[in-house]
Amino acid sequence: MISVHPYTAWTLWVLYLGVLFSLSELPGGVVPMPFAWFDKVLHFMEYIPLPVVTLRAFATLPWKVVKHHPFASAIVFSILYAASDEIHQITNLTRQPDPLDFLADSLGVLAGTWLVHGIHLKHHRRKSRRLPVAASR
Repeated sequence: MISVHPYTAWTLWVLYLGVLFSLSELPGGVVPMPFAWFDKVLHFMEYIPLPVVTLRAFATLPWKVVKHHPFASAIVFSILYAASDEIHQITNLTRQPDPLDFLADSLGVLAGTWLVHGIHLKHHRRKSRRLPVAASR
């Protein structure tokens, strides 16, 4: 992964959580729905970046569980945030929590994690090919 300053990683993380929170505050019906399941597509797409910024921010933490299981940590946090986001919608009179929205959010989290994991593996494979092989004597 590309090195990012911890303040930058945490700033991006907080800003993205703020974006998701503010989207939950939008009144229902503000976004036009070209087809029936369009809102599920939006939920899916909104949550793809969350594990990416979470991985970046969590990488700066000293906790062993995060260091040894970074992808699992990002998935768990992101899915818990998606659940809290749906619960938060109870406070918005024009919105309501929907288990299918939570499912779409969770699938977006998994897709984002899968993408960043694939990029991570590709980067490490390419990096390992560049390492010189020690000459045996």
